[in-house]
Amino acid sequence: MKRFYSSIFLFIGIPILLFYLFSCSNISVLSIRNLKYDNNDITQVTETISVDRTKEFSVTVTGNNPTVTWKLDDITFASGQNLTKLKLNDYASKLNLNSAFFNIEHTLSITASDGRKSVSIEKKIKVNNLQPVVIITPEVITEETEEVTVNISDPENDGIISSVKVLKLDGSIIWKNEKDLQVKIPIKSFPRDNYIIDIYAKDVYDAERTVQKMVNIINQSPTVQIVQPFQNEIVPTYFILRWNGIDNDPNDRLKYKVSILKGSSTILTSETTATEFIVSGLEYNAQYKASVTAYDLSKASSTAEVTFKTNSKPRYSYVISKSFDGKSIINISSTINLPTIKLEGFFVNSDDSELVDLDVVEDYIYTVGGTSLYVIDASDKSQPKLIKKIDLGTTLTSIKIYKHYAIIGEGTRGLTVVDLKDPANPIVASKEFGKIIKRLQVPVSTYSKFGTKTNSKVDITQGKISSIKLSGTNAYLAVSNYGLLKLNLVNIPNITINDVIILYQGQVNDLDIGQFNSKFVIAFSDYKSVKYVNLSDAENAPNELPSSSVTNLANNLFDTEVKGVKLSNNNLYAFTIDRIRKWINDSISSEVAFELGAKFTDMLFIKEDDSNNHAIVLDSGKGLTTYLNDSKNEPNKLYKAFDIKYLNNFVFAVGDGFHCNGLYVLDVRDPLEPTIRRWDTGQFLNKIDVKMKAVPKSNSTRVAKIVVANTESKIAKLYDFDYTTLNLSTATPLDLSGFNSIYDVAIDAQGRAYVLGKKSSGNVVEIFSYDGNSLGVSVTLPATISQNIPYFSSIEENVEPKSLQVVVDYISEAQKPSHVIVSCGQAGIVRYTLLTDNAGNILGFNDERKISTPYYVITESPNGYTLKKYNPGNDLAIAVDKYFDRIFVADGDFNGIWILDRNGVTLTEKDDDNLTKTPVFEGAPARNISWYGEKIFVSGGGFGIKILSSSGEKITDIDFKGLTYAFHTEADNRQMVVGTDNGILLYDITNLPAVKPISTLNLPMYKIIGR
Repeated sequence: MKRFYSSIFLFIGIPILLFYLFSCSNISVLSIRNLKYDNNDITQVTETISVDRTKEFSVTVTGNNPTVTWKLDDITFASGQNLTKLKLNDYASKLNLNSAFFNIEHTLSITASDGRKSVSIEKKIKVNNLQPVVIITPEVITEETEEVTVNISDPENDGIISSVKVLKLDGSIIWKNEKDLQVKIPIKSFPRDNYIIDIYAKDVYDAERTVQKMVNIINQSPTVQIVQPFQNEIVPTYFILRWNGIDNDPNDRLKYKVSILKGSSTILTSETTATEFIVSGLEYNAQYKASVTAYDLSKASSTAEVTFKTNSKPRYSYVISKSFDGKSIINISSTINLPTIKLEGFFVNSDDSELVDLDVVEDYIYTVGGTSLYVIDASDKSQPKLIKKIDLGTTLTSIKIYKHYAIIGEGTRGLTVVDLKDPANPIVASKEFGKIIKRLQVPVSTYSKFGTKTNSKVDITQGKISSIKLSGTNAYLAVSNYGLLKLNLVNIPNITINDVIILYQGQVNDLDIGQFNSKFVIAFSDYKSVKYVNLSDAENAPNELPSSSVTNLANNLFDTEVKGVKLSNNNLYAFTIDRIRKWINDSISSEVAFELGAKFTDMLFIKEDDSNNHAIVLDSGKGLTTYLNDSKNEPNKLYKAFDIKYLNNFVFAVGDGFHCNGLYVLDVRDPLEPTIRRWDTGQFLNKIDVKMKAVPKSNSTRVAKIVVANTESKIAKLYDFDYTTLNLSTATPLDLSGFNSIYDVAIDAQGRAYVLGKKSSGNVVEIFSYDGNSLGVSVTLPATISQNIPYFSSIEENVEPKSLQVVVDYISEAQKPSHVIVSCGQAGIVRYTLLTDNAGNILGFNDERKISTPYYVITESPNGYTLKKYNPGNDLAIAVDKYFDRIFVADGDFNGIWILDRNGVTLTEKDDDNLTKTPVFEGAPARNISWYGEKIFVSGGGFGIKILSSSGEKITDIDFKGLTYAFHTEADNRQMVVGTDNGILLYDITNLPAVKPISTLNLPMYKIIGR
């Protein structure tokens, strides 16, 4: 029996077992993947997905014929084998549809089950309810149209209620249909008039649509009239073109095409719905024509034209500069007689904010700096006055005025629009004046070289709004490290983020609008390159410009970042920190300037005529430079003034200027218009002395006697300058063949020259006649000077000659020289008395007096005296008062100032028994010194200037902060003249301790505009 059952098992059981194992090997793994919506894979999407009911979901399911179940929230609306595709609208009857259904989030789940196990996937969705669709045919309705068809449908086949009405312009209904979804309007049968077809449709779940269409059955052409400028008017290169457009069919909407023509060439075309258009970037002294064509909805049109001419050149330039002690200044200068630039007046910002940009409208200057907007009344150009300051609470970087609004760049923050309705009367208009109308963030850029982006604003590291230009109905913004933006101004002040378009993404520092290649363009910088786009393309661009619209000019032409671009005379200029380059077309360019050490900041071009084009170039280090036809042309520019003398409203300087190295005579009788009258030599000079020639009172001759020298090359020359004729005599050289080297020169009122130098016999002072020959009168300086320190008499210092001073006896009519004083470095001072006969001839030197100027502290103890502190100083320069009662000594870099009587006794010590001797302002740098009217003027090199009373008390100082170097300072009671490595600086000192810079061409300069 066991064999029987075993046989049965082998015969039946083994085949069953084999079949089972075979079946198991063919069962696939159950899974759900590749969930798609509208053919887009959403498997990995974690956010809520917005979906339409008419679009398809699909999923990939694997397994052994699993059952797929689709659920929305708790509702199962589909289940079946291999059910992998589904549209929600196919199961509308199972969806709990109502208005609320479309406003909440739902969970869509798909489950696959094979009887043994199940897998599922879920997604959060929000279901859209699409608006009804309204189609009107024909699209353009004219008086010839017989019938208008309106088709209303729902894209999701929801139930619809609808209404189609024809209204007169007063709102009265003349025809309606409120039951059909396809409506035919018998428009031809209506009386000739203007109508509105009003269509309203709403589905059962409250999605609704309203459509209105204007119908002008009897269409009349619009009319247009240009009201600004009038025919043949002379206008500035920047103005607003205004017109009135009238459509004789009420409520028709007009659109305008604006064209600017030069000769027969159309250089700008733009379309707008506004009735004004900013025209900018025009050339000076050029003839143009403006054309405005008005179109209605039916394309009926009419055109108005006006011919106008631009003014010959701006009357004034407005420049933001800065004094070397850090005060921001706005200069107002006349540019009528270029290259002469006459300063008319200036505004000095009294607070510490650094002004960075400005705009000028009529008699008002609008400028920004720090967090404030400043409004300056410049109706009197000689005395501009601040009338309003508004703190906007954020860093401001740029400004442009449009109508009575200020468009202000807020650095990295965005834009602010400020109402400036009545700048001349801010008290009366205080409720509106300075009111912030709108503040918005600029939109997101994907350009992220230096920053990141967020959903609604630019990150602070992404750049600043550095320049704003206006054209057409737009403002164009240069945003560094970000791009070129366009702001639509039609709705100002109610601009929104939707009015801003990113035209180009890049590192844009500056832009300009003007003519290049005989067309209007926007030129802009992009890091080390220069690019431009046609203005018409930019004006009409709905979004970012395609790369094919952007022309790149500078490939590998600049080695540093482009700071600015300018358009002038159909040419394009670009500048870096030290280079200026010019393009005459896309392929031809040339370098205008390359100046090592320059710091170019801005340019203004002024066209004189067809053959002469001036450029004013600003430099934050060297000031203002003028060019004519791309070559330097600045006859009033002195680049460096190593030594100066200020005498009777003329400055006599030795240094480097536009004309040559050498001697310059600068007329500052009008300090607002310093004028170089004469120059000579063409040789490097670094020392000068000037005295008025002594003449009898009955003689009206006024001549300055001048001696100049180059101490490095052992050259000295004599000149006369005639104040009446403003003529400079031919130079007379001194015969210095007997000298090994020279240190300084001086001159007396008779024109005799004194030379401090070194011969084989030692250091000497020798006197020369005006014919250049030695008089044979000289004195040899001692080799050392005892420092005369009590109880320490053995201390001596070597004589190192530095400077020379000739004292004139101004009490006598002959103004004979009375003394010679030599500063001797650490040794101190040597003073000599000059011996003269009755005729004024110099016989020799007498009464050598050695004056030591160390400062020291001696302490006394039972064991004797200790020299606790000793510094011999470094006497560099000397000045004396008019009647030689006092000697003023500039004692080196950090050794202060000495005030002595003529015999060398310190006048500032209060206790004669005190064993301490210190200079005035110990530790203060003192490189040179002068005296006038009970005031001492001390030049401190890179540290600036100190003004002291004659007793040594500080009145005020001007800190140069190392931005320039003060070689020498001289003054009268009105103004102070400073010779620096940036040329001549002038200051008004009539109201000390207040010192007011009188702006010159040499101050650091940053922004310029012409008006």
